[in-house]
Amino acid sequence: MNGLARAVAIVIGGATFFLVLALLVVVFALVLPKLEAGGAPGVYPPPQNNINVNGEGKVTAEPDLAQIVLGVRTEAEAAGDAVAENNRIMERVRAALTEAGIAEEDIQTVEFSVQPIIIFDELTGEQRTQGYTVTNSVLVKVRHIGQVGEVLDAAATAGANNFGQISFTIADPTPLMDEARDKAIADAQRKAEQMAAATGVRLGDIMYISEWTVFTPVAQPFFGFEGKGGGEFAAEVPISGGQLDIVIQVSITWEIEQ
Repeated sequence: MNGLARAVAIVIGGATFFLVLALLVVVFALVLPKLEAGGAPGVYPPPQNNINVNGEGKVTAEPDLAQIVLGVRTEAEAAGDAVAENNRIMERVRAALTEAGIAEEDIQTVEFSVQPIIIFDELTGEQRTQGYTVTNSVLVKVRHIGQVGEVLDAAATAGANNFGQISFTIADPTPLMDEARDKAIADAQRKAEQMAAATGVRLGDIMYISEWTVFTPVAQPFFGFEGKGGGEFAAEVPISGGQLDIVIQVSITWEIEQ
């Protein structure tokens, strides 16, 4: 290697050395703060000492709202005839519900359908349309539980022949949920204080809190008027709303004071 080539190699080697040195300085500058804050990369600081407790609160109350799905089902060879007959009867049912004290805003259409009646012809091996079925159902809110039998009787007498389930619920569960929540938090607090006393530590600040609610309306199947369209059975059917449980559960985490 002549003198010029040796000189060029020395210059290139020196530049490479300084480039590597500069990269090491940059990497060290980025990693050092993390090492000081929390240890080596990928190693997390030890978790804080804490106590996690679940609490539950339950409030039992009688329902004050009944919801009934009822309606009219009609059949005819022509779809238009089935719809017309269904509309005629449904107007009578709605009028009967209003006369029984149900507000217009408490009557909501939940289904309207027109379905063909398909039969299989064994002679020809083909399917054909024999007629049409029209179903019109409404959700009725009865705000006085003792009135449920009267409402069912009025609807059936007016021509309703398709009844679903009756569900009982609470119109405004907010105050009851607040009460259940207070009980759940108190239950968690009691448990946490007991655990702290038993282990010789003191509770600090709350670090985390969450809740979930269990509130299921009571549903009762109702088969009394299926396909009958008459009100003679309503007075004989006992209707009881029972009681509802509103349950709120909470999870609370306290810091342990050192």
